[in-house]
Amino acid sequence: MIAPGRWASENVLVIALRQPPERPVFDEDDLGMLILLMRSLASFVRAVQHTDTLRRELDRLRLRQGESTTLIGSGNAMRRVLDRIHQAAQTNIAVLITGETGTGKELAARAIHARSARCNMPFIAVNCAAIPRDLFEGEIFGYEKGAYTGAHKASPGLLEEAHGGILFLDEIGDLSLENQARILRVVENQTFRRLGGKREIRIDIRFLAATNHDLRAAVKTGKFREDLFHRINAMEIILPPLREHREDIPELIEHFFQMFQRQATHPLHEIEPKAVEYLQNHPWPGNIRELRNVMHRAVTLSREETLHLDDVADLGEEKHTTAAPELTLGQLERAHIIAIFRQCGGNIQQTAAILGIARSTLYKKLAEFGIHTD
Repeated sequence: MIAPGRWASENVLVIALRQPPERPVFDEDDLGMLILLMRSLASFVRAVQHTDTLRRELDRLRLRQGESTTLIGSGNAMRRVLDRIHQAAQTNIAVLITGETGTGKELAARAIHARSARCNMPFIAVNCAAIPRDLFEGEIFGYEKGAYTGAHKASPGLLEEAHGGILFLDEIGDLSLENQARILRVVENQTFRRLGGKREIRIDIRFLAATNHDLRAAVKTGKFREDLFHRINAMEIILPPLREHREDIPELIEHFFQMFQRQATHPLHEIEPKAVEYLQNHPWPGNIRELRNVMHRAVTLSREETLHLDDVADLGEEKHTTAAPELTLGQLERAHIIAIFRQCGGNIQQTAAILGIARSTLYKKLAEFGIHTD
């Protein structure tokens, strides 16, 4: 007996049953049972196919945006980092990834996930610095209906979303001591309760964490729990600042050039050697993220088929000179946003893309600066 499994007028699977020797003929009950089975299996198979399609599409979009799990660099410093990532991927221990802002800590975490036995399970990234202290518990642990005013229905947290996979705690050094204690219990026991809940929920999660702070110093000053530090630091991966592996800059430039070349509005074929030399000698206080942003801006604003020195020379920090006036962070942000906005001819979408912020955020910033976009 053969039966197709259909979902939305589409055949998603076929099952063939062979008659057992003791029952040479199938009856109507057998047919009815098979039909029920096929309906259940068809929805399940379609869900698996849809999930697989979404995963492939996500990988494709990440590749287009340069968010692949490939770390660029073949110099000695990066080879050591890649070796550590390979070692970490073969284990299930907690890993602490340290390094300055913009060195690629989340990319390293994703590389560990992609090479690990959990690669087909969720990777959930949490920016600990971005979640308000009072909302952290509900966001991470979830909450039950009625746990607080406005909790009209139960909601799972990020821990449940990450079950079976990896939870990446980015900027863990910014957690309050209270929330550090909450995370410690989960890391130790792999169990937790939702906010307002009484039931213990067991999970299977590998924890990765990252910070640009010196956690050892924070432990000594009482700003970071020593027990949590040892729990998340079973293995440490230190990402070097870009100034310490300048030999990788030409490779990074080529990578970003090819990545943004596909998004350019005009043919762009090469970058001249003088531009590469200039970029290689820049101090890069913002590390790889700063280089990426510079390349994105240069490729977007270039009007010729070759990327020239002039296209990359203005790096947006108004040139480092000892005679430059000291500006506040707010003043620097205002000058940078306005400069990009003007170079993009007032194009909101293009400006937001180069700055790496949402258009709504850009509108708000411009309004604060007294710049009207109507």
